[in-house]
Amino acid sequence: KIEKDKTDGMFVTVGNRGTLLTSTNGTLWNQRNIWTRKIQGTIKSLFAVTYGKGIFVTVGSFGSIFTSKNGINWKTRKLRYSKSFYGVTYGNGIFVAVGKDGLINTSTHGNYWSPGISGTKDNLMGITYEKSVFVTVGSGGTILTSKLGVSWTQRNSGTLMNLEEVTYGNGIFVTVGEKRTILTSSNGISWIEKNS
Repeated sequence: KIEKDKTDGMFVTVGNRGTLLTSTNGTLWNQRNIWTRKIQGTIKSLFAVTYGKGIFVTVGSFGSIFTSKNGINWKTRKLRYSKSFYGVTYGNGIFVAVGKDGLINTSTHGNYWSPGISGTKDNLMGITYEKSVFVTVGSGGTILTSKLGVSWTQRNSGTLMNLEEVTYGNGIFVTVGEKRTILTSSNGISWIEKNS
């Protein structure tokens, strides 16, 4: 995933084994390092990045969360989790991170994180916020929605396929998953499967 700083025009993308790249134009990219305990970089994989309230937040394996004001210098946020975070987004004044076995955490400023109640043990892989609702998707066709990012409601996806990512554009939510599964929704609640 690539995230853009809405104020200064900085793009940030993340990946396996701590890969973190930044760009000011989307064409030329620079490798950045996350510093932890005097060791350059991190061997933890980073799965998602978002931007809100003037900071970037990236999440990854073994409960790792890092924040940055400029996309270049990063700080570790310590959580007591060994489970991985797979997705993160910003909306309604809060950051929401989702992950393995239904893991959900929220933060108002990215520094301190509190657990949410997902009501599922399925892995949550992707999350987005639009139209005043958070939508997260995951394994076994799991789709959950929330207004505040704390308590979540299960929605009927109509599929048992693993859903890997969700986004919003042109007035609709779209989630994609294994075996070319594509679902769309106008409100995040009712979903329709599309032919791929």
